[in-house]
Amino acid sequence: MLRPLRLAFLFLTLLFAASSAKVGQMPIPRQDVRIALHAAPLSNELNQLRQTGDLIYLGGWIMKARQPDFGGWSAMQRTATGLKLISDAGAVLDMPLPQGPAVRGSIAELPRGCGKHWNKEMHDSESMARDPATGRIWVGLEKLNRICRIDADGRAHEIARREMAKWDISYGAESMVRLRDGRFLVIAERDPTDSRKAAPVLVFDGDPVLPTSRSYEARLARPPGYLPVDAAELPDGRLLVLYRLFSARQWFKTQLLIFDMKRLAPGKLLTGKEIARLGAPVLTDNFEALAVEQQKRRTIIWLASDDNFWPLQQSYLLKFSLKD
Repeated sequence: MLRPLRLAFLFLTLLFAASSAKVGQMPIPRQDVRIALHAAPLSNELNQLRQTGDLIYLGGWIMKARQPDFGGWSAMQRTATGLKLISDAGAVLDMPLPQGPAVRGSIAELPRGCGKHWNKEMHDSESMARDPATGRIWVGLEKLNRICRIDADGRAHEIARREMAKWDISYGAESMVRLRDGRFLVIAERDPTDSRKAAPVLVFDGDPVLPTSRSYEARLARPPGYLPVDAAELPDGRLLVLYRLFSARQWFKTQLLIFDMKRLAPGKLLTGKEIARLGAPVLTDNFEALAVEQQKRRTIIWLASDDNFWPLQQSYLLKFSLKD
């Protein structure tokens, strides 16, 4: 009985030691980066598999770059020119949509005033929201339980909301969504007092960086063992939530659930409908980033993985369409 536990402990120790190494300890000057794209089938065992649940597989890639801060992608947004990703080490990547064997993007560091620079623990950016009309982005800093807004001119504004003061620093602002009506959702990875309970959701009536914005708390149901790691609003107004499970025995598993936002209210427990799973033999890894867009009549869903800067994991980028 003890041997599996010891192996699991050793595995977790190696994983988190590797992921917290030197990455994020030095400045990241803005620079171009060449990103190699290696095609990834949805399943190596079932190479012709093109669907999982309600998601139709349109393509997937392993992303590689010869840049030490490339990786750890924890949140993602679709932009007018491609994709914007942030890492849990404070890196920001802007890249065009995948095309051919490689693309050229730009990588930089979160601006000053957004977290504590040169320190990964204090630069742990796990969530991101965006206003396409203004170009503003909001970043959730999990270890600090703070929210940072970066304006289009690059200036940063940061706040510690009292509503988040008691959130566990290891399971804080893991997901953030700016709804089209201007409200914001900030979702904790788990309840600060009981990991078995539903995840807290703060609903802000406006920009959470403004002290005048008001909030209330709701709850987000989750599959047993799974934690919410990202979320996005669908074109029809429903909420898509990405859930992840990790254990040394099961490795990583992913579920996606859709929630009806009409039921959102103070104290309300939101329950969702599962639409897809990623787990062996289907391609699986530490998927933490989610983005949604509308292409003509199709709803496109992008997923990206956090490789923890560890050689046994990959930086995946997957593209799906949501089945009607």
